[in-house]
Amino acid sequence: MPIYLILRRYWLPLLLLLIVVVSLITIKWYGANQYSKGVSSAKSTMQIKLDELNIKQAQKMAQASANYQIEKTKRENEQGVKYVEVEKIVDRVIYRNVCLDDDGLSAINSAAGHK
Repeated sequence: MPIYLILRRYWLPLLLLLIVVVSLITIKWYGANQYSKGVSSAKSTMQIKLDELNIKQAQKMAQASANYQIEKTKRENEQGVKYVEVEKIVDRVIYRNVCLDDDGLSAINSAAGHK
C-alpha cells in the first residue's frame, strides 16, 4: 500500500501520535532545563555558604593564634630570668691571702648555712 493512502486513511491517529511525541520531547527538554537550573543554583548557594564558613574558620584561627601569642609572651615574661642589682656593703676584707684554719672554716660554713 502506498504511503499517501496510509496517510489519507490514518491521518488523525498519526497526527495525535505526532502531537504526543512532540509533547513528550518538549516536557523532557523543559524538565532537563529546570533540573540544570536548580543544580547550578544549589551549587552557587553551597559555594557561598562554604566561602562564608572558610572566612569564619580563618578568623577563628587568627584569633586563636593571637591569643596564643599573647599568652606565650605573658608566660615568657613571668618565667624570664630577673636580674636585680643588690647593693653590696663590705666592711672589711676577711681571710684575704690567709690560710684558713678550722675555726675560720667553721665560721664561713655557718655563715653560708652549711654544717
